[in-house]
Amino acid sequence: MRQFIFFILLLIISSATRAQKGDTLRKYLNGALEYTKENDAAYAAMAIRNGEYWFMMGVYPDTSILLKAYFKDKKLTVKEGPFTLYFPRGKKAMEGNYTNNIQQGVWKFYFRNGQLKDSGMLKNNQMVNTWYSWHENGQLFSIANYPSDESLPDKYSPVSAIRNPGVLSDEPIINAKDGAWISFHPNGKLKDSGHYKQSTKDGFWISWHENGQLESKGFYNLDTQEGKWEYFHSNGQPSTIETYKNSKVVDMECFDENGKSTGSFCSLLKPPTPILDRFVDFNTYMLDHLFWPKELDGKNVTGLVKISYTISKEGQLAEFKVLQSPHELISKEVERFFRSIEKWAPAISHNRTIDLTVLLDIPFYR
Repeated sequence: MRQFIFFILLLIISSATRAQKGDTLRKYLNGALEYTKENDAAYAAMAIRNGEYWFMMGVYPDTSILLKAYFKDKKLTVKEGPFTLYFPRGKKAMEGNYTNNIQQGVWKFYFRNGQLKDSGMLKNNQMVNTWYSWHENGQLFSIANYPSDESLPDKYSPVSAIRNPGVLSDEPIINAKDGAWISFHPNGKLKDSGHYKQSTKDGFWISWHENGQLESKGFYNLDTQEGKWEYFHSNGQPSTIETYKNSKVVDMECFDENGKSTGSFCSLLKPPTPILDRFVDFNTYMLDHLFWPKELDGKNVTGLVKISYTISKEGQLAEFKVLQSPHELISKEVERFFRSIEKWAPAISHNRTIDLTVLLDIPFYR
């Protein structure tokens, strides 16, 4: 099968370049797109000399395009020129340009459905100027500002050495917000607006509920809340008025959904908890009610199950995802347990019930 894939690659690349004998290289890539041996390969790739550069194309097992990249060297370690990575079936995942292994110029990142996710300029692997991001439904997610490209030096050397040569860069993208920020809910309404100073929230910030009503407003001093902060119910009535000093609440007034003051004691932050027949610690209850799949008896299957679950403000399990698991049967058992819980006390934020997504690691050992 791989011989056929390499034949297809050779036909495609040769039609786009003037390859000479001895100017072709077969390469194998693992799941992280690192170069590897054939027996450990997830993908096949082929590189052909094209003038002063090497052009490499990789494919998925179904022969749809995985990547297109240009390199300076025959070892294919120094990227130079256009770079495009694809999801299966030919949909772009990211595209941009490298200069001496450094991400430069306009870069674009996409969702699997083809919708643009992020778009902006990189200079020396750092986000600069204004970046735009979108929700998967196509609505604008945020407009974020970064240091100007003119504020960064033109010359730059990568910090990290190449540890395990591959197609993706070892050098992380520097995300240092600096300037105005505005974000939007998936329905297109404003979510929050404020200012960043060296990646920290600074100055006046204001947020809105998804229905357009005011959610909160107040001041940050380098990511720390200071002074008077006001929070609001989704109907526009106040929920709390809080006073902060040195990042601590020193005074507070609480209000019900009709705007009536209820005193100075209410919950500011409380996670969702299941409503059980008897009071018991949730982790203890969970471990007592998770059962080892009989099909795995005698098998050496252990590890952590990483999950995310969302509890709605109505106290229902709205979403459940297994992010990592040692076995599918263990994943199903964890999901069974969570779906067996009929009612939850929703999370509370500043005297308001909210939808909240929780990340949780569950040990599965025997």
